[in-house]
Amino acid sequence: MMYSGILCSQTKVELSSLIFDRVLRTPIAYANVGFIDRGVGTVTDKEGYFEFSFMESHVTNKDTLQISAQGYYPLRIAFSRLQSVLDKTKVLYLSKLSDENKNLRHLSENSLVKDYVGSVADSEVTIGWSEKDKKGAELASLIDLSSNVTSLEQLKFRIAEHKADSTLVRINIYDVGPDNIPGKKIVKSIYHIIKRKEGEELVAINAKEVISSPKVIVGIERLESFGVKGNQLQFIMSTDIGTSFVKSTSQDSWEILPFNSIGFLLDVLNMGDAGDVKKRVVEESKVTGVVTLLGRPFQGCEVRIKDKLSYVQTNRDGSFNIAAITGDVLEFRSLFTESKNIKVENPQKINVFLKLKYDSLSEVVVNSYSKEDQEIVSGLGVGPQKKRSLGYSARSLGIDEFNKFALTFEDLIRGKFPGLSVGTGIGRGHSSFTLSNKIAVVLDGAVFVGDTNLISPSIVANISYVPGLAGNTVYGSNGRNGVLYITTKSAMQNRKLLEEKEIVNSLLVEGNDYDGLAKRYEAPVYFKTVASNLENSSSFEEAKAVYLKELELNLLNVNFYKEAFIYFKKWDEEYAYDILNIAISIANHNSKALRSIAFIFEENGRFGIAHEIYKRIGELEPRRSQSYMDLAQSYTSIGEYEKAFSLYKLILDNKIPGVVFGDTVLEIAVTEVKYLVTKHKIDLDYRDLHPSFYSKAQDLDGRIVFEWNDPLSEFEIQFVNPNKKYFTWQHTLNSQPKELLKERVQGYNTKEFVLEESDPGIWLINIKGYKVEEKNNQIPRFVKCTLYKDYGMPEEIKQIKVIELRDIFDNNFSIARLELN
Repeated sequence: MMYSGILCSQTKVELSSLIFDRVLRTPIAYANVGFIDRGVGTVTDKEGYFEFSFMESHVTNKDTLQISAQGYYPLRIAFSRLQSVLDKTKVLYLSKLSDENKNLRHLSENSLVKDYVGSVADSEVTIGWSEKDKKGAELASLIDLSSNVTSLEQLKFRIAEHKADSTLVRINIYDVGPDNIPGKKIVKSIYHIIKRKEGEELVAINAKEVISSPKVIVGIERLESFGVKGNQLQFIMSTDIGTSFVKSTSQDSWEILPFNSIGFLLDVLNMGDAGDVKKRVVEESKVTGVVTLLGRPFQGCEVRIKDKLSYVQTNRDGSFNIAAITGDVLEFRSLFTESKNIKVENPQKINVFLKLKYDSLSEVVVNSYSKEDQEIVSGLGVGPQKKRSLGYSARSLGIDEFNKFALTFEDLIRGKFPGLSVGTGIGRGHSSFTLSNKIAVVLDGAVFVGDTNLISPSIVANISYVPGLAGNTVYGSNGRNGVLYITTKSAMQNRKLLEEKEIVNSLLVEGNDYDGLAKRYEAPVYFKTVASNLENSSSFEEAKAVYLKELELNLLNVNFYKEAFIYFKKWDEEYAYDILNIAISIANHNSKALRSIAFIFEENGRFGIAHEIYKRIGELEPRRSQSYMDLAQSYTSIGEYEKAFSLYKLILDNKIPGVVFGDTVLEIAVTEVKYLVTKHKIDLDYRDLHPSFYSKAQDLDGRIVFEWNDPLSEFEIQFVNPNKKYFTWQHTLNSQPKELLKERVQGYNTKEFVLEESDPGIWLINIKGYKVEEKNNQIPRFVKCTLYKDYGMPEEIKQIKVIELRDIFDNNFSIARLELN
């Protein structure tokens, strides 16, 4: 007899029972069982039985267990009552719904037209489940049906990697709920067994119901894996921009994955004549290609069309894709390389070979090719609050998680990394007769080829494991089975000391006395981009006439709109903002221009419009970490604290596919999460956070965050303490080539500084810009400075200052002062 009830230890609760149909008294297979929005759940087996365990502190009496299955009313039981309910019965019953499909129409005799909708699986990025994912985990993607009346026939997707012998999944079709997340199931779920290891998978849907909705959400839910090789199953994403959703287990809340589409393609039947089917949009000719440097793919190179605002950056593999026509001139630019122009003879694939700007950069760039991924692991800082984020499905262990009585390194990790075998060396699963199962080992950034048991457990601070496909991208066949990154205590301590003492030591050395010569920065209030000076206009109408005349000559010049906004704001504020709205539409495909416009709106307190701009930037640059940080921070600015919190958790938990979040970005995310927990605790469910996040944000006296819209910007920031000592942080190629290279690889343009237990008095923040040789002067080159005083406190003061770098060449300008008590 199966036991039904709750077994409790001091910290762990084990829950099990049977789920049956109330009338038929038969088991309900694969029902979803779990605590609502708590990430604790599972699905029943074929006999209606379920069991799962959780930590006692993870669920409270306010939480509710929910059991649901398609075609049945859900059953909800408060945790406070659960023990008494299970003491009385060994079986929990669900009641059938009546007329579940009464709002669904069926196919008529009208002519049917075959069509397809969704996104093609054509990306190098994957998403899926690892060994640690639970039953009931689900991935979903929003699909535009392109027609108001559609019948679903077949689902296609591509598998990148499948470790199990077979995996049972459930295909769920949802309508779009009120919060733009998966709502109700509108088609009977389809059960499907995946056996193939990779390649295209077809699932017959053959829904007889007609879907009277312009959009649906298609989900794949993990039910059960068979075999001993592991549960890992990875699906190929699409390069299309869309919205996807992830759920960790049954009854958990959906997390929104912005700017990402899973490669789900639906074959459908549309009602009506062929002419009624929505016509496909014929896209402008695309020019594709690959940019290389020193014989390797070059990521982060700007590709833009001369005299136009079209602009993209090369991907990790050096590839690019830009809309262009014959006669366009493509400009390839980077801080590290000489610029190159290529004329488009016809839509084609172009291979571009760039040269370094200075020979001295050769060592930096070459080292980045071999070390950039190791630095992501070993350079993320200290402490459990900085979760390791590799852009892959990774697992990381800190000292607190090591086996306490380990005598050898293999003892240290035994049983800690699912799928890794420890015996005669460390390997992945079992070896075949022809292929080794050994993994690559990287110690403090260098490949380690000896016996890992020569590494003493006492010197290890952190261990991270990246599985097969990800390791293969860095180490080739040596990383085919994955890569184990080991960081020693000495390496981590050295890094920590350098970070903590950089500013302090700089403020104490001789020869850094502040001379007080920085000028005060004031934004210009005149036109530099047009011939006529609007300041000569004697009336609003006269100024409008000048503006409209010059508009014809400056249609693609974002600087023109910026300066027109500054000028007209004194006459008519709404008219000035209308000018910026025109700039948004003109620059809709240029992320640098859009970010500069968003900075202006933020400086003027219009965070809602800035938020919409950041959403568009994310669509243009879905593989840059800055896109997600911008969106999360703008959620906070508009009061959407729960959405900000959810996105930061995705960033820290490494759930955004294909994006690398390095130490600089993670440090900012950690600060932001602490701020949300400190100041907006009532709006959040923060029980899943590591205790380190509970340290209050108001421990900081002040916080300064710099962001810049153009990755090619060079400038320096000067901090002057109350004792008139200064520290300078430089963002220049000559001073910090490694840091700028890391920005290019990881895709961020931001830097955070915090003042903690700092000298009381007035701190000054100065800035100096460096001239950049460029012919295209259409886009402002901004640095946005956000200052917080009494950070996280009720009396917190936040100030945003936007600086145009072209106004401050070769001189120090004072942009802000911060008075600390």
